[in-house]
Amino acid sequence: MRGLTIEIDRLTRSIEDAQTGERFETALPRVLPGQVHEIKKSHWLFDWHWEIKQAEREIYKLVKVVEPRVMQGLVSLEDRGDHVFLHLIENAKINRGTSKKYFGVAGNLFAYACKRSFELGFGGFVAFDSKTKLIGHYIKTLEATYVGAQRLHLDEEVAKKLIIRYFGGYEAE
Repeated sequence: MRGLTIEIDRLTRSIEDAQTGERFETALPRVLPGQVHEIKKSHWLFDWHWEIKQAEREIYKLVKVVEPRVMQGLVSLEDRGDHVFLHLIENAKINRGTSKKYFGVAGNLFAYACKRSFELGFGGFVAFDSKTKLIGHYIKTLEATYVGAQRLHLDEEVAKKLIIRYFGGYEAE
């Protein structure tokens, strides 16, 4: 079983420059299979080329509005009929480690999964599997609820908080 391995560095308002604290407005356009060439394998730990070939999954890239060609992170989501399942989430190479460029990328991607869940009519409900050692981290940082085995979920109230933090509000469809 694969589980999420990303650590949330901090919950910010959008993404923040790690040196200056400046915040940037972000967008999350979908990456379509014909755009897979935009994902440079050397910038990522996971095989996003394989991920995008999975027909049931939608891949979104986090970009700064003022710099839309540079990916800050990627997320893989699936509509499971009553919730969104988060398969994979990753910070771009420039946003990992002690010399990362931006804080808040992972939080922004989780918030988008919640937003997508509302758009699909699932009330913000998002589920995901975690590596065992990170279960406590997700419970603490995201207020995720432990379901069992390695599965966690984000409920409506948590989803609303994340959406408000990152996108300034939420709209239930």
